[in-house]
Formats: sequence, structure tokens, C-alpha cells
Amino acid sequence: MRCGQRLASSSWLLSDLSFNFIAPSGDGCHINGARVSSTHAANADRGFPSPDETAIAKAYCNQAGFEIANAAIQVLGEVGYSQESLVEYCVWRCCGWMIAGGSIEILKNRIAEGVFERTFSQRP
Repeated sequence: MRCGQRLASSSWLLSDLSFNFIAPSGDGCHINGARVSSTHAANADRGFPSPDETAIAKAYCNQAGFEIANAAIQVLGEVGYSQESLVEYCVWRCCGWMIAGGSIEILKNRIAEGVFERTFSQRP
């Protein structure tokens, strides 16, 4: 199988990546949504950001960043996972940041506490 045939056979990956993440018009839904949620959470004219909005923004940005990096590494295949690749660097950084400020599960628990206005145990 030639390189061109491989790329043509995975054209749906490229179209999905373009539509969901980078969109030619510059308003990819994941990137734009992450930008809007983080800007809303950090709106300085209201004083300190609320913990609920911050948890939502962090969870959304972490998930969007991981999905974008994962899609890019799938498009590039083995080349994207080499240590010289920027994509490999981004994947590892996204994985690290998903843990650093609280895992997605902990953030979802924090969001649920804000929705139901009560605390939930962090222990099973």
C-alpha cells in the first residue's frame, strides 16, 4: 500500500479533524468552545471566578485538548508518535495537565456538587 493510498483511505479522519477541531473558518467547535468557556470562567470584571465555572472550563478544555491531540496522532500514525514530533509532545502534555489540576472525574464531581447544591464523598 502506498502512502497516498493510506492517506486517501483515512480521509474521513482528516475531514473529522478539520470539521471538529480546526475548521477552515477558524471556528472549530472544540477549540471555540474551550476558548469561550475559559474566557467566561476568567471574566475578571465579576471578581473571583466561581468554582463551578472554573471546573466546567477546565474539564472542557482538558477534554478538548486531549481529543484534538489524539485525533492528530491518529492522522499521522507512527510518525506522529515519534519523540521528535510536536504531536507526541502535545499528547503527553495534555495527559499531564488532565491530572495536574484535578482529573476529569474529580472535576465532574465538583460540577455535580454545584448543580445539586450538596457535597458528594470523594471516596467509594
